[in-house]
Amino acid sequence: MHVQPYLFLDGRCEEALEFYRSTLGAEITMLMRFKESPEPPQPGMVPPGSDNKVMHSSFRIGDTTLMASDGRCLGKPTFQGFSLSLTVPNDAEAERLFARVTSGNFSQGDAELFRAAMLVEMARMSLEDGLVMQLHPGSFRNHNRWLFTHFGRDKGADIPQRTEYVHALRPLLDRFGNERALTLILFTLDETSYSRELAPLAGHYPILKLGPAWWFHDSPEGMRRFREQTTETAGFYNTVGFNDDTRAFLSIPARHDLARRVDCSFLARLVVEHRLEADEAVEVAVDLAYRLPKQAYKL
Repeated sequence: MHVQPYLFLDGRCEEALEFYRSTLGAEITMLMRFKESPEPPQPGMVPPGSDNKVMHSSFRIGDTTLMASDGRCLGKPTFQGFSLSLTVPNDAEAERLFARVTSGNFSQGDAELFRAAMLVEMARMSLEDGLVMQLHPGSFRNHNRWLFTHFGRDKGADIPQRTEYVHALRPLLDRFGNERALTLILFTLDETSYSRELAPLAGHYPILKLGPAWWFHDSPEGMRRFREQTTETAGFYNTVGFNDDTRAFLSIPARHDLARRVDCSFLARLVVEHRLEADEAVEVAVDLAYRLPKQAYKL
């Protein structure tokens, strides 16, 4: 039995095929437009003016054959319930990819492939040398063009943005997700991912821990939202307590004190609601403030 993916691009098939050709070296082996079909589409099947849209196509990327179509040509392609993984086949191809990226002569597809390859490689190296791996995604850097043009990078205007983890981390987790010798600490600037993605992932995969509320959310309300949205699924012990990488050294004692107070307030509420015994809350408070950070970072 042979299974082939069939992609329905809903009106953007030709654009996608050109992208795959230019970035991944795809070879288009067959393309038929609606106007070339022996049997015209049934009335109402596709919008008027879709004659030049792709009814069916086939293309190869490396050793894989895929098929694609514009489908109903509505211009709103959606892809849910699956992911496609692209693997660099050998060291020589990886070297060529690295050369393109470092020379500055690369495509968006090259950049995405390089980012994915480096993420998996960093996990492999962390497993090998025993270091803890951290991910801090989700910031749109240097958003203010005028500020960037006049004063350069890292002068502010960094804006949180939506971040997806379930599909993005799947290749890494397929390879290393059950390695108990590896620790990967996840941070986010997208609070909507706490209960939907991050807590279930950390609750399942042995390598994953949740870093504390970070950057824009390193605040009393941000810390409270973090505990409220992650604890039911991830618990306390799939998080790493509180840590701080700020360069504002004089603020460090105050930030740690704030984190301890917010955590203790959350624990006190659980005690009042009879969801946690007082002695258990005391033990968890000590773990969040001291033991979990030491354990997570192997100190």
